[in-house]
Formats: sequence, C-alpha cells, structure tokens
Amino acid sequence: MGRDIPTQKSGFCGMLGGPVNPENVLHIVDFENIPVDKIQSMQDYILLNAENRCGTSDGIKFLNVKDL
Repeated sequence: MGRDIPTQKSGFCGMLGGPVNPENVLHIVDFENIPVDKIQSMQDYILLNAENRCGTSDGIKFLNVKDL
C-alpha cells in the first residue's frame, strides 16, 4: 500500500482544478475495519514504503488509530 501512495498523489497533478504538486495532496488511510493488533505494523509498513519510494511520508494521515 505505501508504495502506491506517492504515485496516486502525483496522479492528480495537472488535472483541471487539481493540485499543483503531490505535496498538496493529503492521502488518508482508514483503519476502521482492521484489527487493533494489526494497525501499528500496517502503519509502519505504509510509512516505510512511502519513504523508500519517494523519500518522505508527508501527507499521509491515518484514521481510527485511537485504540493503539
């Protein structure tokens, strides 16, 4: 999942009314239906893959992690 986020964020750039660059795109990952004991490892995996792919995990936010 984290490997695809940078590509998805830049995919909206250049569209009519779209963002100028990927840094203007917020990517939200919702863990509502993920078991609580799996959330932290999934969150770590997503951030690591995003950082490996584009050097940053900025602009990625997580929902429903309050039970960690």
